[in-house]
Amino acid sequence: MKKLTKHQKHYRKKRKESKRDFKKVLREDGKTGVQVTKKQLCVRVNEEAFLRLQKEAETRQTTKQDMLTWMILKGLPAQSQGCRGMGTSGYSWPDHLLNSIDISKKNKGSTGIKQLNLAITSTAWKKLHCFSNAIGLSKARIVQDIILNYTFCSPKELEKQKQYRKKSRERYDFSPRIPPTQEEIKAFYQALHKKMEEREQRLDQMMEAIKADYEGRLSESEQDDS
Repeated sequence: MKKLTKHQKHYRKKRKESKRDFKKVLREDGKTGVQVTKKQLCVRVNEEAFLRLQKEAETRQTTKQDMLTWMILKGLPAQSQGCRGMGTSGYSWPDHLLNSIDISKKNKGSTGIKQLNLAITSTAWKKLHCFSNAIGLSKARIVQDIILNYTFCSPKELEKQKQYRKKSRERYDFSPRIPPTQEEIKAFYQALHKKMEEREQRLDQMMEAIKADYEGRLSESEQDDS
């Protein structure tokens, strides 16, 4: 059997990873986390689309592949089914769109002069692939159209969204918390036990008072009868 080169092994590893939407990674703190996988997208677009993608990426201080990923995820209609699964299971995609190979598609009409060879997220790639099969248009045509026509939020809208997220975090208290120490847990249960004892004492006093009042009224009633 022919021995694989370093680049061939790397290519096979990336190809295997791209079949899943997420993969397990080792974080800096030593714990296992989940990271989105990447899949290569190679399409040709016209110069106008190429320059706009480059400009928008520079304006937002990000890479072209991340910018295109954002446009695809936010600009195309939903294609996945249900919610994301737990761990690395990712999203559920319609099999007749994801794995179909006998769908005829229309191209742009003219071959683009600029090539985009970008590693977008596998989620964005599958969304683009399913949408391409659903409407019968090539990926290149869809990518070119979405780059040229994608509309970003205005600064006012972004600020409004920012304030909404801030209020939501404050409302539901999503800020990370430091786990309590054993001493704090012990003190909490001691305080809780003390409050329960005080509550029981108040209930006992209340019941004694009600009992005494009832017996007093009963005694007065007996005296009246006599």
